[in-house]
Amino acid sequence: MDAVLPRLKLLSPDDLREEVARAGLKCGPITSTDLTAKLRKTVEKGEEDTFSEITWNTLWYLIGSGNNATIVQEGCRYNVMHVAAKENQASVFQLMLETLENPEFMRLMYPDNDQSMLQKHIH
Repeated sequence: MDAVLPRLKLLSPDDLREEVARAGLKCGPITSTDLTAKLRKTVEKGEEDTFSEITWNTLWYLIGSGNNATIVQEGCRYNVMHVAAKENQASVFQLMLETLENPEFMRLMYPDNDQSMLQKHIH
């Protein structure tokens, strides 16, 4: 990916709720299921810009606990790569690989790791 991505403020669903409340806006509950479904649908449709926005704003939706790929389709337990392959969305598949190989993404995911450990996460 040649474009430089802007620095984005990373918010968990709880932090987002607090920001919305602080701004005096009304917002229904934000659940991980809602965001996971949005990510899956974005991949199915091949919406690269939305995919980048979601993954850079909510880093933990690509890589979940235990450094495992987040399941976005229950039942068959598909992650983003499975969904992209199933829907023939090669551009999103490639974008995900580029994102996961991006040192800045890894720095955001693992801010306490030194450079050698970040490289291990990438490779």
